[in-house]
Amino acid sequence: TRLPAVNQESSTAAMMLRSLLLLLGVAYMVAGDFDPSAAREKVFEYRVRSQQLHIEDLEKQIGELEEEYEKLSDIPDKDTIDELKARVSNLEPTDCHGKHTHQCHGDPGHCVSDLLVCDGHDDCPNGGDEDDFTCDTEVIHPGRSYSGRATWESCKPFGPHNVIVTIVGSKPTEFFGAFTMVRAVVTLEVDDDHHAKSFSAKGYFSFGNRLLALVPEEGTSQFAVSCKFNHGDKDTADCKVVERVSLHVCARFRATTK
Repeated sequence: TRLPAVNQESSTAAMMLRSLLLLLGVAYMVAGDFDPSAAREKVFEYRVRSQQLHIEDLEKQIGELEEEYEKLSDIPDKDTIDELKARVSNLEPTDCHGKHTHQCHGDPGHCVSDLLVCDGHDDCPNGGDEDDFTCDTEVIHPGRSYSGRATWESCKPFGPHNVIVTIVGSKPTEFFGAFTMVRAVVTLEVDDDHHAKSFSAKGYFSFGNRLLALVPEEGTSQFAVSCKFNHGDKDTADCKVVERVSLHVCARFRATTK
């Protein structure tokens, strides 16, 4: 936006130079001792001073631009960009209709059955149902833990408390690559004194829906847990604590590995 100003100043300087030459010529002619060499030296000195003024002005403009650049926020990293993309995708309407459909990763306009995901064959036009992100097993790697603070809506009069889900085992299914069987331990810290209630759980992880579903071992708890990894990464999930039989939602929490 400042370049036109510089051009205008250059034009003004040229006009001043021509005026100076004219005045010098008239003065020397009147005096009768016009010296071309001295005139050229004067013109050279003026040009040097003029260029120096332009350089100083440009340095000032560059300094101001650098100050404006320093005020800008840092460029977001890849994880932040992926999370923002996932949030936008969650808000936008999808063309995938039905409970057991998978929206092709990187190609929201195409959908396939969740049974066809991670089976070794490309069913999405761009191969998004078989890419590294979709089929990454680290999310259910044994030893991995997710924790968050649950807020109860019903079922029990618990106040907000921590929930920890720890993966203790995983095994791919024999015929369907889209699902992996999972075993876990779920811990509920049900009061401020961190009194914990833990129970063993088993279930599955659906790569197509990025859903971890866990039900308690027989007789260990009345609650089940489901976590949807819908934030564009493998470290964050929106989870629900539900009644095992009715699947009524009792509590919700945001689970992370951090």
